[in-house]
Amino acid sequence: MQLRNIYSKEDLRKKLAAENFSRKTLSFYRYVIINDVDAFRDTLYKDFTTLSILGRIYVAHEGINAQINVPEPQWHTFLNYLEQNPLLKNMPLKIAVEDSPESFLKLIVRKKNKIVADGLSDNTYDVTNVGTHLNAEEFNNAIDNGAIVIDMRNHYESEVGYFHNATKTRCRHFQASHA
Repeated sequence: MQLRNIYSKEDLRKKLAAENFSRKTLSFYRYVIINDVDAFRDTLYKDFTTLSILGRIYVAHEGINAQINVPEPQWHTFLNYLEQNPLLKNMPLKIAVEDSPESFLKLIVRKKNKIVADGLSDNTYDVTNVGTHLNAEEFNNAIDNGAIVIDMRNHYESEVGYFHNATKTRCRHFQASHA
């Protein structure tokens, strides 16, 4: 099996236009130690190709960062796939509110040095030492009880949207060397 796209954009658009089902666009990421990044990348590409998933996924030793769309007929199979994989189990999914049928034309799964180009060296922090995920109600309760929100989006991203009353970083780039 090919582990990369071999079709033209025109062919990919035609294939997408011929589909008779909807797609669900979502994103997810997780900091988790992936010991064999090459094998994980190849398996993910093969399995997601089988499910006709399209999008862009970065994998690195420190974790995974994905923006994808899933055919609605494959949705439950996709969710089951996540739950069966120890690296992806209980993955918080951010499902797009607005969707475009052409959000992605092909599947790209790329090995990267880091899933977020933060400019920090690997030994600066432990990527597996993460906080507790809060649902919307818990988040709002934390804010009501004095929690401070620091929105880490860069200047451009903050122009698009930001958390109300959050402290914005006003940085040009999300990198330690460019803050």
